[in-house]
Amino acid sequence: MLMKAILVSNKSIKLITTETPTIKSENEVLIEVKAVGLCGSDIHRIRKIQENSISNFTILGHEIAGKVVETGKRVKSFSRGDRVVVEPLISCSKCYYCKSGNYQLCTKLKSLGKDLNGGFAEYVIVPACKAFKLEKKTSYEEGVLFDPLAVCIHAFNLAEGIKDHKVAIIGDGTIGRICLQLAEYYQVQNVTIIGKHIKKRDFTSKKIHVINFNRANKLNNLKDYFDVVFESVGRKQSETLNLAIDLVKPKGKIIVLGVFPENYKANLSVRKLFIKEGEIIGSNSYGCYKGKKEVLEALEILNKNVLNLKQLITHTLPLSQFEKGIKLFENKETSKAIKIVFLP
Repeated sequence: MLMKAILVSNKSIKLITTETPTIKSENEVLIEVKAVGLCGSDIHRIRKIQENSISNFTILGHEIAGKVVETGKRVKSFSRGDRVVVEPLISCSKCYYCKSGNYQLCTKLKSLGKDLNGGFAEYVIVPACKAFKLEKKTSYEEGVLFDPLAVCIHAFNLAEGIKDHKVAIIGDGTIGRICLQLAEYYQVQNVTIIGKHIKKRDFTSKKIHVINFNRANKLNNLKDYFDVVFESVGRKQSETLNLAIDLVKPKGKIIVLGVFPENYKANLSVRKLFIKEGEIIGSNSYGCYKGKKEVLEALEILNKNVLNLKQLITHTLPLSQFEKGIKLFENKETSKAIKIVFLP
């Protein structure tokens, strides 16, 4: 049986026809992809492949929601037709990091959509232990936000006990806005989001303060004010990290979720941070917190429908319009794109 898939090469991005993957392990499931999100890390990988003339034979895409169409012989937890979301991280479960609950740091980590074929296709093979049932009341489109939701939960856990803290979120893309919704969910009493596109009228809560990134006078008044600052922008720039250093109070924490290019060297005001005895903490995917997998909390929140994730999905496109999706992502000033979802 044949399927459609996106293949990125150093010369082109093509919708190809290829063999549908088949189950090779008794513990795998074959999933028909119903929705797959475009992530900033996908853009980074695409540009890396193109700029460095890397040969690529892997199908990208890791924010996957779909339907089980076939199960391996030993799979008892799923049946044909089950709606699922996917965790893309596949760890060895044997190394020090896996055993300590930090499997996102596994020495042999493989990821769907990076090392293994991912979801920019009509079908994908997934280990059964990396699929989770999605309630019918939650759409497949919302399901693609399962992975970014877990990413944000991990960042909040790194910040630790922030309910009574003053919190700033830099960036108003998918990750920044999920962090904002989580702050409300976790009942953070004082939260400010700083972005280029977000507007106060987007929110009804009086606890949320909205500041345009270009309003320097307002930002100057908030120096040394926040206990925790989440940086969710990334990219090839240092401005947002230096803003975080300005905003964080002495002994405060900066949690970095933004995806920066692999070899990018940021120009940081490190003396300013060191004088404050502040911390910069990298936040990488998700793992376990207090013995519980963070993806399970993400699943619980997703299936309870307590967040308004639907409002983050601004564009849905067929796979045949993949390049259009990239252009929308890279021109957010005009497209107003937040989360772009492909429907294979």
